[in-house]
Amino acid sequence: MRIVIAFVAVLLLSATPLGSSVAQRGMAPPRVTVLSLEPLPRMGSEQRFRATVRVDNLNTEPLKMRGIDFSLRIAHQGFIDVYIPPMTVEALDQQLITLDLRSEIMASVSQLLALSDGPENTLAYEIIGKVTFERGRIDPLSFSSEGYVPIVLSGDR
Repeated sequence: MRIVIAFVAVLLLSATPLGSSVAQRGMAPPRVTVLSLEPLPRMGSEQRFRATVRVDNLNTEPLKMRGIDFSLRIAHQGFIDVYIPPMTVEALDQQLITLDLRSEIMASVSQLLALSDGPENTLAYEIIGKVTFERGRIDPLSFSSEGYVPIVLSGDR
């Protein structure tokens, strides 16, 4: 009798974490890539940028997200906190998002251009973040990536 009670207790206590881990097994976070970075006119002490970001769903199921929170570090100059609002990315699909970013810790445009590489004026970037899903039983997934983003200079400057 004690063995049966102990067995039932173990099943009840482990059912929730087991169900949660099974739901997450095989699920990959979206791949977030910065495609372009356009400096905008300063506003006070803040350097502003317009970033085009691609969110790729690498899963065979749609990703229904409450949001994506990440920190973006450009040219080793400090982090900008970024939030992408709720969205759904269909299975094996991608979405492009344009974001207006502000930072008081980023270098001026001329300093960033001095740090850029090659004729394409690319800058190294790093992303560290987490995605939160609509379904509450799925824990947020962390992700990170790095790459190079071209600086796009508009003719309006």
